Amino acid sequence: MDVKEDTLQFLGFSGIYTEAYKIIVSWKKIFTQITLAILLPLSLILFAHIVFSYFYFERLVGYNYWIYNTEYNRVGREYYKKSFDLASSELVAFWLFNIAYRTFALTFSCPSTFVVVFMISCIYTGREEDVTFRRVRTIVPKVWKRLRVTFWWALLTFLLYYCFTALGLLAWGYLLGSANNASKIAVIILLISFGTGLMYLMSVWQIASVVSILEDTHGIQAMRRSIEVIKGRKLMTMLILFKLNLFLFFVQVVFEIYVVDGQLLGIWPRVGLGILCLGLVLYLNILTLVIQTIIYFVCKSRRYHENSTGKTALSDQLDGYLTALLTADKDVELAAV
Repeated sequence: MDVKEDTLQFLGFSGIYTEAYKIIVSWKKIFTQITLAILLPLSLILFAHIVFSYFYFERLVGYNYWIYNTEYNRVGREYYKKSFDLASSELVAFWLFNIAYRTFALTFSCPSTFVVVFMISCIYTGREEDVTFRRVRTIVPKVWKRLRVTFWWALLTFLLYYCFTALGLLAWGYLLGSANNASKIAVIILLISFGTGLMYLMSVWQIASVVSILEDTHGIQAMRRSIEVIKGRKLMTMLILFKLNLFLFFVQVVFEIYVVDGQLLGIWPRVGLGILCLGLVLYLNILTLVIQTIIYFVCKSRRYHENSTGKTALSDQLDGYLTALLTADKDVELAAV
């Protein structure tokens, strides 16, 4: 690795943002290609999911309200059964759409993660000449399975975390009751603990995506490796990634309230705000991918420095992996010729 290894380990909260901004500006051409080819479809899918979910719940609630107020008293249980059947069929359609959305999101999120991580790795290892969108794009299938396995392990971890938290709330509420102050304080403490744990899991998952690409591991092993990597920089990693995810969530909420619902704005202000939200989502997505990769390098540089490992250890590790990928890519090109 070049001289950046000497400075990466000292980057703090603001330094990581500055480094990410410099990289994006310096390589704006390839980042523009990544945004238009991968992140734009992913963002459009996200907005389509928001629109569909909003109108689905609005229609379902509105229809059930109409059934109850105009028909229930006239023919009784028959119309209630029709309402229930309609709700059930639309719920099935909603979950099928969600499955399709997750599939498409995974299809585009894995390539975007790999392209950005690989690009920044080439920059930090002095391989700027290898950073072309065409070359990076052709290597995506080589790590597709690894990223996908890591994604599903992360999803399983989140589901288990939600289930254990829900069981904890129910058990705590049952033991302490619901009317006394002690139970309310206990619930608040548990919710704060849940939020902190969720921030930590999100950080581990995002860094595990980088680990799955740059190290010979994936799945649950990548998540364990991610925990080791961010050790010592855990709080900084959690705060930076939480801030980015919070901004992304805020933009989605603004889009749903002011663009999709649209009761507070006219048609042209809604169009303009929708375009602005799309631009912000694109920028936040690319910024998050760049920053989580930089965090990986910051943590690795600090770890090697503290362990008195040679300054070239991290560079040698990455160079070997990148060389294997690029050699395989060139073999494919020669075979095609």
